Amino acid sequence: MKILIGGVNGSKERTILNSFALQNKNYKVVSVSKYFSNWLGFNVDYEKLRALSFEYKDFLLERVMKELGKGRKKILLDSHYLNLVRGVVTKTTKE
Repeated sequence: MKILIGGVNGSKERTILNSFALQNKNYKVVSVSKYFSNWLGFNVDYEKLRALSFEYKDFLLERVMKELGKGRKKILLDSHYLNLVRGVVTKTTKE
């Protein structure tokens, strides 16, 4: 089972997921943006991640989500629809 919780960065998605995982030890919390950045070899460099075109990022992110969807692991996914970067709201996807 995979559960995805998303929102704007700083809206406590990770806090909610960590609390759930503490009560349900068979779940693992995964930050989609950190996982994706490491998968790309960016070493959690969000500036490099933001520099990718939306089309290319969406194409690669679909591959990552399929990879995370394989297997029977119980995973809690933390993701952002928008980011607050230096006081400016930016989109994380094309839509």
